[in-house]
Amino acid sequence: MIHVVCWFEDVTVRRALEMRLIASDRLAFLGQLVAGVAHEVSNPLAGIAGCAEALASLAQKNAKGKAAREARQFRDLIFGEVARCERIVRFLLDSARPAADAGSTADIPATVGTALRLLERHPAFAKIKVVARVPAELPRVRTDTESLKQVVMSLAMNASKAMPTGGTLTLKASRQGASVVLDVTDTGGGIPPAIRGRIFEPYFSTDADHGAGLGLPVARTLLRSQGGDLVYRGPRARGGASFRVTMKAAGRRG
Repeated sequence: MIHVVCWFEDVTVRRALEMRLIASDRLAFLGQLVAGVAHEVSNPLAGIAGCAEALASLAQKNAKGKAAREARQFRDLIFGEVARCERIVRFLLDSARPAADAGSTADIPATVGTALRLLERHPAFAKIKVVARVPAELPRVRTDTESLKQVVMSLAMNASKAMPTGGTLTLKASRQGASVVLDVTDTGGGIPPAIRGRIFEPYFSTDADHGAGLGLPVARTLLRSQGGDLVYRGPRARGGASFRVTMKAAGRRG
C-alpha cells in the first residue's frame, strides 16, 4: 500500500442544529407535562382552600379566645400556602407557554424594580449588594411584563448562587438603536469554559441537588418568542459572569 486517502467532514453546524432540535423537543415535552400538571393540581388546591375556610368557621363556632385565634391563624397559613402553590403552577405554565400577545409591552424600570423588591428579602441576597442602573426614560419593550420579570428573577437567582459568600449584582439597561439591552453581571466565580456551551440546554445544571436546569433555557425561549434574545457575554475582567437580555423597543414612552 503506497497511498492513503483520508476524508474529513466538518459536522459542527449539523451537530449544533441537532442540539437545538433536541432542546426544542425537550421544551415542547415540558409544555405538555406542565399543562397537564397545572390542570390536575388547580382543582385540589381550590378544594383545600374551601375546606380550610369551613374548618376555621366550625372551630370559631365551638371555640373562644385563644382557640379561635389559632383557628384563624391556621386558616390564614393554609390560604398562604395554597396561594404559593398556585403561583408556582402559574409560573410553570407561563414557562411552558412562551407565546405572548403580540401587542404586549413592558416598562423596564418598573419591572426590574418589582423583581428586585421581590428578591431583596430572600436569604440568598443577604450578603449581596445589588446595583441597578436602569434609566427612567427608557422606552417600553415588546414583551409582556410577567415574562420580563421572570427572566430578571431567574438571572438574579442564578447570580446569587454564584456568590454564596457575597458579592455585587449589577443590572444595567440602555438603548441601542431599535433595541433595549439589559446586562446582568455578577462577581462570582464565573462559568467554567468546559460547560459554557451547555448552559442553555434544558435540564443541564451544575447544581443537581437544587436546580432543575430550566431557568436559562426557559428565559431564552420566552425572550426569543417575542423577538428578543438572551446571550452569555463571557467572564468579566474582575471575575464573575455577565448575561445580556435584548428586547425590541416598542417606541417612545408615554
